[in-house]
Amino acid sequence: PGTPTQGDALVVRAHQRVRCWLLAQAELAATHASAIVLAPNALDSAGVLPGTITDISRGGVAFRTKVYLPKHAHIIITITDPQAAAPEHRPALSLESIIARVVMVAREPPYDLGTSFIQLTPVQAEAMTRQIAHIAAPQPANAASVGEGGRRVA
Repeated sequence: PGTPTQGDALVVRAHQRVRCWLLAQAELAATHASAIVLAPNALDSAGVLPGTITDISRGGVAFRTKVYLPKHAHIIITITDPQAAAPEHRPALSLESIIARVVMVAREPPYDLGTSFIQLTPVQAEAMTRQIAHIAAPQPANAASVGEGGRRVA
């Protein structure tokens, strides 16, 4: 049982979400890899689905991608480190998630996939807490508020 957040009494969240803009990628978890077939052109050269995390909490993320995935699908989301020299090659955290909500953002893709993490280990939970604290930390006045691969949206 969560509490309403984000100004809508019908939106119930168990964890406060922090808006952000983080590079990420997803792949189907082994439990659903054979049930969901993605077109080869939906994946990048490494065979994963590229996307962006647009909000994050201790309970899940909003993963924005150009590919539709159905509710209840299990995916593994890898959040890349925005401070790494080559963020697309430096995973910060990989977490199995279930898609709880799918929203088309405009008349054409992208889609926002609202996810919930599946049984975080204590190490993963601590890493997620650190990641959120890093994102939510105050930025210098001259810092950009949003950037591709950046860590924060104000």
